[in-house]
Amino acid sequence: MNRKGRILIVDDEKSVCDLLSHELGQAGYAVAAVTSGREAIERARIEQPDVMLVDLIMEDMPGLAVMTAVAKVCPDTQCIVITGHAPESSAIAATTLAAYAYLLKPVNIALLDLTIRKAMEHAAVKKARRQTGEALRALMQRIDGPVLLLDSAGRIVELNARAAALLGAPREKLLGEPAGVAGGAEVSGLGPASVAEAAAAGCALRVTWRDGSAGDMEVTDVSGPNGTSRQYLIRPVTEHGG
Repeated sequence: MNRKGRILIVDDEKSVCDLLSHELGQAGYAVAAVTSGREAIERARIEQPDVMLVDLIMEDMPGLAVMTAVAKVCPDTQCIVITGHAPESSAIAATTLAAYAYLLKPVNIALLDLTIRKAMEHAAVKKARRQTGEALRALMQRIDGPVLLLDSAGRIVELNARAAALLGAPREKLLGEPAGVAGGAEVSGLGPASVAEAAAAGCALRVTWRDGSAGDMEVTDVSGPNGTSRQYLIRPVTEHGG
């Protein structure tokens, strides 16, 4: 049978683990089950499940703590909380921790199957975005001149080491900052309107950095399909990487 995906069940009630393992195994998933949070973290680190079903209240550690730990070792794993006795505050906390869904026991297997499939689709998109971001960062670092990726509001989505140096601050501090005033000083030419106009006209953008140096920058619209998630890649006109 073709396996739909890898599922890790975490519940300190063995009967629940056995039931869900059987039902999901019959549905075509590759299933592993553990009865403690600490074991779940180790199994998740090794097996990298697509989806983790986790009870919110367990004896050895709370389900929220398990999700937090697993997120650090399995960034693409989607968590579905399954519990029979959780206060509303715990449900809110689970959502805040980016649990994909929150289901109450006894779980309807058909609903669980549907939720798992949607969570896996979400995980696939999340993984693709992360891998694309990693590839883009690697490419940007190979270019000697300053390179930035800005969103439609002119905020910095990514930048290379040279751009960070010219903006006078570490990359981590600059991410999410408006490029035109990043690093605590005005950078002429990187306002959102100027960037959008340069991209639309296909002309170079003249940028004056905070140290007084200036250069012509090429602006490329790298937005998603149908103009969604509009972003602009900005790099020196003579730099095209390789």
